[in-house]
Amino acid sequence: SIVNFANCITKHNFSNQGGGLFMSEGQPNIENCHFESNRATEKGGAVFIFFYTCSTKNSVFILNQAQEGGAFFNSLGSAATFQLCKILGNKATDGGGGGLYNSSESNIQVLNSLITGNFSTKSGAAIRNNNTATIIGCTISGNNCLDGLGGISNYGEKELIVKNTIIYGNSTGVSPIGNYQFCIIEGVNLYEPSVYVENPGFVNAPSYIYAPFTNGNYHLNNCWPANNNGTTTDISELITEFDLDRNARILDGQIDIGVY
Repeated sequence: SIVNFANCITKHNFSNQGGGLFMSEGQPNIENCHFESNRATEKGGAVFIFFYTCSTKNSVFILNQAQEGGAFFNSLGSAATFQLCKILGNKATDGGGGGLYNSSESNIQVLNSLITGNFSTKSGAAIRNNNTATIIGCTISGNNCLDGLGGISNYGEKELIVKNTIIYGNSTGVSPIGNYQFCIIEGVNLYEPSVYVENPGFVNAPSYIYAPFTNGNYHLNNCWPANNNGTTTDISELITEFDLDRNARILDGQIDIGVY
């Protein structure tokens, strides 16, 4: 069955899994919701999904905490999609996925979302992928991992597609195994001509050492290399109509790298 959650605020809840929301039956659609300061002793500080499809749009996950999947744990056999979301200052206290955790046999899509200031003790402070992940038009910055990758951890060299995305200013970068195109990525030579290593020029990006944090301004001072250097090839169906500022995502046939 389909379960709709719209215009909800979920704060200061506690559970062993899914501090704010636990779904093991049904298809949850989450839209215009705010998950803040929820906690799970095990997995999914804000949300835990098991064996179902979950669509999350225009929602905020802030200061949630669990052992793994500080904001969201996508469990066995599930498929989760995030569109135009903010995932800020969440924490994994004894594992990976300070922001998002995608477990084995699960799929995740993260589209035009901001993932900043998250913290984990193990690899993948922003995103931990254990199966199949597609990340399009996102900005990932200021995420801090004590032991492993601060940006994206692609555990076991699974299927990972990253396009039109900025991954910069994290404690460490990304797993080198993955399909990265038309991105700005710090600290990893991927030998891909469409991947830039230059500083994108955020207006105000706090250092990862302060994670978890929720502040920062990830608009860009510089036009290059983000401006008009993205792609729509093979991913047109995954590109949102608007960016995070509600401006047109594609303008005059061109698209920028990053969330704005």
